[in-house]
Amino acid sequence: MRKWIESKSCKSDLIAGMTRAAMAFENAVLLCDGLRSSESYYGKLSRYEAIAAFDNLEAIQGPLSGLSRALTDDWYLGWLCYELKDEIFGIGEKLPDSLVGFPTLHFFRPRWILILDGERIRLGYDPRYNSEDEARSFLTSVTEWQRMGAEGNETEPLQATSGNIREDSFRPSHPYSAEQSDVNREQIKTDISGRQTICGDYSEADKASEVVRLKGGPKYKECESSYIGYQEVSQDAPLKGIALEPAISREDYIEDVKGLQEHIHRGDIYEVNYCMEFNARGHIADPAALFVRLVERSHMPFAAFIKFGRKYALSASPERFITKRGNKLYSMPMKGTAPKGSTPAETEANRRQLQESEKERAENIMITDLVRNDLSVVATKGSVMVEELCGIYSFPSILQSVSTISAEIPGNTTLEAILRATFPMGSMTGAPKISAMQLISEFEKRKRGLFSGSIGYISPDGDFDLNVVIRTLLYDEDSAFLSYTAGSAITALSDAEQEYEECLLKAKLMRSLLAETR
Repeated sequence: MRKWIESKSCKSDLIAGMTRAAMAFENAVLLCDGLRSSESYYGKLSRYEAIAAFDNLEAIQGPLSGLSRALTDDWYLGWLCYELKDEIFGIGEKLPDSLVGFPTLHFFRPRWILILDGERIRLGYDPRYNSEDEARSFLTSVTEWQRMGAEGNETEPLQATSGNIREDSFRPSHPYSAEQSDVNREQIKTDISGRQTICGDYSEADKASEVVRLKGGPKYKECESSYIGYQEVSQDAPLKGIALEPAISREDYIEDVKGLQEHIHRGDIYEVNYCMEFNARGHIADPAALFVRLVERSHMPFAAFIKFGRKYALSASPERFITKRGNKLYSMPMKGTAPKGSTPAETEANRRQLQESEKERAENIMITDLVRNDLSVVATKGSVMVEELCGIYSFPSILQSVSTISAEIPGNTTLEAILRATFPMGSMTGAPKISAMQLISEFEKRKRGLFSGSIGYISPDGDFDLNVVIRTLLYDEDSAFLSYTAGSAITALSDAEQEYEECLLKAKLMRSLLAETR
C-alpha cells in the first residue's frame, strides 16, 4: 500500500521538473495535459493534470494475455505498440522493424509516482522499498529542478538516492558505455513461467509471478556506431541543425495512395490510415528540454514523455484512445484536420469548412461507427452511445474533428478483454479494421512500433486513460536515429496531393523544433 506526501511548492514549471527527474532513471513515463481545459470531453474525462512514474519496482512485458493477471492494486504506467495487433488478430507482417524499437507491451509499477491534481502536488511511494525521508528527499530534488527550470539556470544532476537515480544521466557520453548502467552488468535469466528476470536486487522475486521484475530497465547493447557523420550538437545548442525529412518521396506517396484507392474502389475497404515516416540522424543533447518546449508549443491534452534506457518518446498527442471511469468506457476518435487561419475570421471560416466537408465528415463517421462496433463487444447490451459527433476542436496550429463514444461494461470486464475488443484505435487503421491493417502492412515501408500504439496509466481502482501515439518523436540515443510518423485517412474522395500536405502539416511543429537553434 502506497503512502503519500505533498509538496508545498507551486505547480508552475512542475512539468519541467518532472521531465528533468525522468532523465535520472532507466525507466520513466510522464503524462501531462498541456491543454488544461475543463471544457468538452477532454477536460471532463481527465482526472489529473500530470502523472509521472520513475523507476521499475515491477514491470509487465510479454503477451497481452498476462496483463490483467499481473496487475495489482497499485499504479502502473506504460505503453502498447501497434504490433500488439499481431497477437490480437493473428496478423503477421514482413515489414522491417522500427528503427527505434520499444517492447510491444510494457507497463511498470513505479518506485515513485508524482501526481499533479489541481493545486495538489503529491508523491506516492511504497514503504516496503523506501522510507518517508527518502521520499521527501526525492520530492525536494524534483521541486529543485522545477525551480531551476523556472529561473532558466543551468541544471545540475540530481543526487543519487536508494531510488536508483543515475548521477551521470544528465550529461551522456558517446559512444554509449556499458558501465553507465548497472543493469548492463546483470545477468538475465528466465523464470519458470518463461519470462525474463534480471538477477540482482530482485533475485528473490517469486519465480511463478507473471510480473517481470527489473532493476532499472532492459539489457542494452553497446553502441555499434562510431557517430561519424552524425549531427553532433553542443550542450549550448542542443537542437541546432537536425533536419527531419520524409523517408518517402512525394511521387511514391502519391502512387501508394492511388494503389490504396484501387482497393477502396474494389470494395476491399472503405477507409485506411496510411502513414509516412520522417527521420534523421543527430544527437539530442537534452531530450527533457525538447519535450518541455514541445508541450509549451503544442498545448496537447495527451502529451507523454518516455525514457526507456537510452530510447525516448516525446509525444504531443491530441487524441484519447480509451478511458475507463467506473463502469463506463469512453473513446474519442479523431478524424478530420484543417489548418488554423492567420486571423480569427480565417480560422472560423476553416472551422465551418471542416464541419461541413463531406469528405472529412465521412472519415470521422466511418471510424465512429467502427469504434461503436468495437465497444459493443464488451459493452452491456444497448449501452453504446455517441456522446458527440464530429465536434471541432481548436489547437495552436490546427483544427481537429473529434467524436466521443461511450459504453457501459459489466463489473467483471478485464483490461485484457477491453484491449482485445478495441486495440488498435480505429482512427489509426481504417475500416474494416482487419482489412485495413493488412493493407497497411502491404503499403507502408516499416513497422510502426510505438507509433499508432498507446501510452497511459492504470490506477489502483482499475480505471485507466490511454492516448493514441501520434505527433510523436522517437529517439534512440545509441544510434542517434530519430523517427517521426504522420498519417491521414485515405478514402475514395481523397486527393493524394492534399493528403501528403496534411502529413507535412502534422510534422511541421516537430521539424521546426529540431531545426531551430536555442
